[in-house]
Amino acid sequence: MQEEPRRFRICTFVLTGLLIVLIGRLFYIQIIRHKHYLAMALEQQEDVVMLEPERGIIYSRNGSPMTINVEANSVYANPREIRDKIGTARRLSGILGADSGKLLGEFSKRNRSFAWVKRKISEEEKKKVEELDIKGIYFLNEPKRVYPGKEMASHILGFVGIDNRGLEGVEKSYDKFLKGTPVKAVIQKDGTGRNVFFRGGNQAEAEKGCDITLTIDEFIQHVSHEALSAAVRKSGAHAAAIIVMDPRTGEVLALADEPSFDPNNFQKYKPESWRNRAITDMFEPGSTFKIVTACAALEEGIARTGDRVNCENGTFKFEDRTIRDVHKYKILTFSEVVEYSSNIGITKIGMKIGRDKLYSYIRAFGFGEPTGMGLDGELSGLLRAPNRWSAVSIAAIPYGQEVSVTPIQMITAVSAIANGGMLMKPQIVKSIKDAGGRLVYEFKPAQVRQVVSQKTCDEITGMLEKAVENGTGTEARINGYRVAGKTGTAQKIDRITRAYHPDNFVSSFVGYFPAENPRVAIYVLVDEPKGEHYGGVVAGPVFRKVAQQLISYLGIQPEGRVSIGSVLNDSETAGVLRARAREPEPRIFSSGKMPDLKGMTLRAAVETMKRYTVKLEIRGSGKAVSQQPQPGAELGVGETVTVVFRHSQDAQVRESIEKREDESKSKVKSQNVKGKSEKQNVKSKTKNLKNAHF
Repeated sequence: MQEEPRRFRICTFVLTGLLIVLIGRLFYIQIIRHKHYLAMALEQQEDVVMLEPERGIIYSRNGSPMTINVEANSVYANPREIRDKIGTARRLSGILGADSGKLLGEFSKRNRSFAWVKRKISEEEKKKVEELDIKGIYFLNEPKRVYPGKEMASHILGFVGIDNRGLEGVEKSYDKFLKGTPVKAVIQKDGTGRNVFFRGGNQAEAEKGCDITLTIDEFIQHVSHEALSAAVRKSGAHAAAIIVMDPRTGEVLALADEPSFDPNNFQKYKPESWRNRAITDMFEPGSTFKIVTACAALEEGIARTGDRVNCENGTFKFEDRTIRDVHKYKILTFSEVVEYSSNIGITKIGMKIGRDKLYSYIRAFGFGEPTGMGLDGELSGLLRAPNRWSAVSIAAIPYGQEVSVTPIQMITAVSAIANGGMLMKPQIVKSIKDAGGRLVYEFKPAQVRQVVSQKTCDEITGMLEKAVENGTGTEARINGYRVAGKTGTAQKIDRITRAYHPDNFVSSFVGYFPAENPRVAIYVLVDEPKGEHYGGVVAGPVFRKVAQQLISYLGIQPEGRVSIGSVLNDSETAGVLRARAREPEPRIFSSGKMPDLKGMTLRAAVETMKRYTVKLEIRGSGKAVSQQPQPGAELGVGETVTVVFRHSQDAQVRESIEKREDESKSKVKSQNVKGKSEKQNVKSKTKNLKNAHF
């Protein structure tokens, strides 16, 4: 009998112990490890996806969108639902061009209920995938970036990656403002792991990125791009660049590079084509750098325009270096040294300036440091301090050897001479506005420093005018207009021998017009042209071609004198004079009836309107779809003619854009009610911008 109570006590003790252990375990799981197991449960029940917001639009200064957003379909999978993983991976790769091995790897990962298959596919691809009717394959709408102008301004705009993040150009440099704020969406799953529904967010709830307006003029960009492309085709050059700047403000009106690329399909091009050579490539400037030396001499009173310089009949020995001029000159005035581009003459003047003074002026013009124009990847060039100059550096730097510059540095320096001596900070962005249209930041013209006096600028301009009228730059002449400019032909250094290559040259021309009141400065660089390689012959005509088209567009009036007859080109390094036929100037009508421009390309419309003394206002690009005044209307002198251009694909997305604009306006009205919170948001973005590097 005593055994039963004892057995009962033992069982009670054991059961109590087990109960205590069970309660302790439950306490550990439910209380102590609650968060851990809750996270595990949610991981099995839910997948989180970040939905990208609509990226901000980039506009030209004319107000035309240079980027647009369209909705694209993306394919994703729930691997738990896919039964035939190998077959599914193979069939999808055949349609989408994806790597079947990588897809199979994604489908085979344990506890995965979400995996991207391919993002931003075409409608045709979506249709083919839908026809497969595979369980576990789904679609999701995402915003896709489109560049209507294709190659036009591609090096300025850059491009975005598959996740809508900027990778090059303005898209990269201003990504923090363009990208907006994403929203988190949750994919809910049932007990079998199938995706049931989304909750927690959609693209409409994501905060759209800021819009950016550039300084780029769409028409000037177009004519610059076309002129540069034609020059590269004609010369067979390795590469080329052109920059058009307003010297009064430092605003970049156009910037183009060759080779170019289409940012809509940037993966199809070599990364070399993506490079913005106008800010990332350094080169010896050659004779265009004589402008800097001449400015230093005039400003310091070391030389006057009429001073006579012994140019040694074409050969001058200094230390162990022999300096030569292509044309043998004995005595030239200082002005003629620049006009005829005498290496010997400018070297002697540079030696009188001295290394320290010359260096200080070179630095004052902005060489040796980035301009800070606001695009990532800008180089500083190469300028050694005077204590690192060799014995012969003072005989080389005055005419553009032993110093490397970027195109943006060169055009910025020459623009300072055009505007009266003030170095301006070059700018590519005019303003940034938030999704509600409120101004976040405005980039106003920024003065850096006064480099030289107005008097020096006037004297240099006179020299550069003569260089275009009678010297090495006659291919840049425009009948009836005063043009100031300078040619450059520089040998490139061989990467293997580290000596100057006898056959590789950089041809360039830099100038501004009208010389008496400059509206634009233009820099043209052509890298390794085949055949003729002289700056005046290769780059000068590009300047003239662009400048001629800007005359009517900007409403620039002729000065009242016209050069008549054939033009002799005194080539800077060719050593021969060549008679060259000039293209006849188009006949100008002071008034007349407005022609019908509809359906014309931008180039054809501009050519047609060249005959009238009107101001042509271009909006968009592609083919003309509307105009004001209408065809047949009487045109008066100086009247503004507005022509709207669009690409064919614009029509397909126009409705989408207008819809978004309406939504944006509605959003503004609702956001105006928020008051303080919105103002704090703008202040926060402004603070972020001030801390950014521009």
